[in-house]
Amino acid sequence: MTKDEINEIIATKIWGWKKSRLYSPDRTEHRWGWFNDTDDFVFTDYTPAINWVQAFEALEKFCKDKKTTYSIIYCGEGNDYICMIFSSSHPIPSSKNADICQAICNALIEALEIK
Repeated sequence: MTKDEINEIIATKIWGWKKSRLYSPDRTEHRWGWFNDTDDFVFTDYTPAINWVQAFEALEKFCKDKKTTYSIIYCGEGNDYICMIFSSSHPIPSSKNADICQAICNALIEALEIK
């Protein structure tokens, strides 16, 4: 799964946002932006797959919404993290040997597939 796909899954499934084009005033250029359910602009560059602040915010929201908890474990040197989300039945671990953003995003995606 690409980082863009991960970003889009988290934006749509956790935050409930939708993607739409933003045009320049003369409509010659565009870029993508994220909008919430009341069509208020939220972000242009939403990248939890590489932005640890956005990854943590998504993790916190998911756990609050699902009334669950999480744990992040540092396993060694460099980028070697595991994120575990605790569902009602069992922990959902991310893959090992991931940087912090990848670990969080992987666990979120696993949890979304199980729910």
